[in-house]
Amino acid sequence: FALRLKIDHRLIREVETVVVRDPAAAKAIEASGQPDPLLVTALTTTERRSRDELIAIANKYSEGIEHNDGNLVPFDPECNRLQNRMAPNHHLCHKSRCRLLTCAVQ
Repeated sequence: FALRLKIDHRLIREVETVVVRDPAAAKAIEASGQPDPLLVTALTTTERRSRDELIAIANKYSEGIEHNDGNLVPFDPECNRLQNRMAPNHHLCHKSRCRLLTCAVQ
């Protein structure tokens, strides 16, 4: 399940939900047992970004997708994208040698 909200002048203007009915995804979510602690741990005041910074980062993500250029997005070097708690095929293989693709390359 995923939820997207469009907030305008502190009011919810749009709601979009996505429900994935993939048995493998459901098993992966259930097997995780609980959210990653990083997702539920509050940031310290110095780690927090302003609302304007968060909006700018979200816009850069959209621009990166539109232009197929991950260098436009401020990804952490260790970023690993998950879909429904599962890692899609993020490996680039050539002649039996594989390497993990970073978020910026994906």
